[in-house]
Amino acid sequence: MTISRDLRLSAGTLEKELKKPKGELFKKFQELDKVLLEAKYLVTVGDFVSFSALENNIQPNLMIIDRKVERKEFVFRIPNNYLLLNTINPKGFVTVKAFKAVKESLKLIGTGFRVCLIVCGEEDLLGFPVVLLFPLSTVMLYGQPGEGIVAVKIDNESKNEAKKLLSLFE
Repeated sequence: MTISRDLRLSAGTLEKELKKPKGELFKKFQELDKVLLEAKYLVTVGDFVSFSALENNIQPNLMIIDRKVERKEFVFRIPNNYLLLNTINPKGFVTVKAFKAVKESLKLIGTGFRVCLIVCGEEDLLGFPVVLLFPLSTVMLYGQPGEGIVAVKIDNESKNEAKKLLSLFE
């Protein structure tokens, strides 16, 4: 799957829907043990959830970060065993370039690399390409501000939901 043009979230249309957790909500990383054991791949979207994974001795196959937490600078040490990729994705967009970077990350992971995709702009919406591109049984984690960690088990239902929501972008 690919996209042929940059997709923009139209103001106000999906914001309420996108704020709802798209998977199971957990309060602490320690509660994720069973979910993580079943994962083919683990992807984290967001700086704090990526940092928290590393702090809990969990190394995601892919971390997607923008060096910010709640719009404030947030820098943490990325382990040396990660291949670093960069992309551009403005706030409110899923760009073709960012989509391709997620696709490239998956190829690299398939050859044994761990990847950290550093986004110039904002990474929040890049969970969509992760759900669409990664294989079934992948687990994607992202932070739900003020509530905890959302774990999305990628399955056919989550892929269909992602396609549906992306189709509503401009």
